[in-house]
Formats: sequence, structure tokens, C-alpha cells
Amino acid sequence: MTAKTCYAYKKLRWKIDEMHRELKQYLGLENTCTWKKEPLLAHYRFAFFLWWAFEWFRRELSLKVSFEALWWEYNADVERAKTQRMLLENHHH
Repeated sequence: MTAKTCYAYKKLRWKIDEMHRELKQYLGLENTCTWKKEPLLAHYRFAFFLWWAFEWFRRELSLKVSFEALWWEYNADVERAKTQRMLLENHHH
């Protein structure tokens, strides 16, 4: 293996590590842990699917933001919706 090929593999692995870290951090998977093969494969498949869905959304809308920024914007939207519902509920009582 050449040094260039080795570096390319290392760079690819780092991107995968970043993807996995972001998924665990931003999608509520930070406390998931297993040492058995089947749950571990299911975890990775689920994590990759979530990452792919967010990436697809980001690219589909041509958003020039990071996964983290997109995640925080999503959370802000959820909080705004909760606040709006609470205001409506209090207004009707």
C-alpha cells in the first residue's frame, strides 16, 4: 500500500468516525452501547440511515450548513412549535 492510499483510507475513516460521533451526539444515541453483533449491526444501520436522511435533506435543499447547525435549527423549530401549542392551549382556557 502506498502512503497516498494509506492517507486516503485514513481520511475516509475519519469522515466515518465524524459521522458516527455526530449521530450519537445529535440524535440521542450517545448512551447506546453493545458488544453483541446483532444489536451492534442494527445500531450502525439505524445511525447510518439517520445520517443519510439528514444529508439527503441538506443536499436536496442545497443548504450550506453543517450537520450540527441543521440539528440545532431543527431543535429550535421543535421548541418554537411547543411554545406555540402552549400559548394556544393557555389562550383557550
